[in-house]
Amino acid sequence: MDQDTFLTTLYVMIDDFCQSQGYDEKHRPGPAASLSCSEVVTLAMFGQWGHFPSERAYYRYALSHFRTAFPTMPNREQFNRLQRQHRDVIVAFSLYLVEQMQAQRCLYEALDSSGIATRDAKRRGTGWLAGQADIGWSNRIGWYEGFHLPTSITPTGVITGFGFAAASCNDHPLAETFFAARQYPSPRLTSVGAPAQGVYVADKGFAGDRLHRHWQAWYGAEVVSPPHQHSKVRWSKPWRRWLDCVRSLRPFTTSCSIPSGWPVSALTRWMAFKRAWQPKSLCITFASGSTCKWAASLWLSLICSTGKFVISIHTKRLSCKIHPNRETDTIEIDLTRDQGFGPKLLVQI
Repeated sequence: MDQDTFLTTLYVMIDDFCQSQGYDEKHRPGPAASLSCSEVVTLAMFGQWGHFPSERAYYRYALSHFRTAFPTMPNREQFNRLQRQHRDVIVAFSLYLVEQMQAQRCLYEALDSSGIATRDAKRRGTGWLAGQADIGWSNRIGWYEGFHLPTSITPTGVITGFGFAAASCNDHPLAETFFAARQYPSPRLTSVGAPAQGVYVADKGFAGDRLHRHWQAWYGAEVVSPPHQHSKVRWSKPWRRWLDCVRSLRPFTTSCSIPSGWPVSALTRWMAFKRAWQPKSLCITFASGSTCKWAASLWLSLICSTGKFVISIHTKRLSCKIHPNRETDTIEIDLTRDQGFGPKLLVQI
């Protein structure tokens, strides 16, 4: 789909949503706005869909490429004010897309937080966001002044909810508020979205067995995270590799294994591939199959290319036979030991 077709389709979807949900233009005294509500939301959503280094770079791109579609494009300062004015509509449409895509029908959601800088931390004064933004620490950017942004993301990269807090806010109270707002919706915190249908996979910032039990009892949120660095419990290397696999949306190829301590039943569904946005290539999203104890240490690597199935298997004392099925877009893998039969893995393309 070319860019103009995508922009037109996006505008039609947003305009239908605004009219059906009652986000019509409200007549106010004074001159009319240069852009309608649907046009502002369309430009805002397109700016998040594309990869632009800054808001200024996106505005320059929109000014040079979208002049025919939006002839009344205002200056950058006014455009930013229009986006802030229609913030509730942008959030509502984002959650509407999550619902229409059925993105939350997945095994887990990755819970993480990041620092968003709004001002140089070394500048004097309180700034224009006094009382909302303050100084905090981020492993990615160091000391900064701005916000702490929690997000919940599906394995396919869909953001199902987000929020804002001061930069100095710790991950624990941030997650507490996030789970509470999801379980007990508030009109002031609609951006967090709906509760996850699976578990939350998080990093060490959300560690704590007592906190996990509290979140599950009060908010129905089951969190899986590695133990704290001062904890006496230590995860094995397969467990750490598994967590790193399911939390990262790696491009091209991704590998995953079942941890040796996993409570394996007769049929265990597990994620074996994440995200692969490679031009003119297929995308393997998951693998499922029957497992047992001796297959729990299986290390599976999947590669898929256009026109044919290309697959690579790395195992311990296991051999495999591959049976591709082009009609159903699946690959059936027979895993056998030196003697006897093993389980079967069915890979969906």
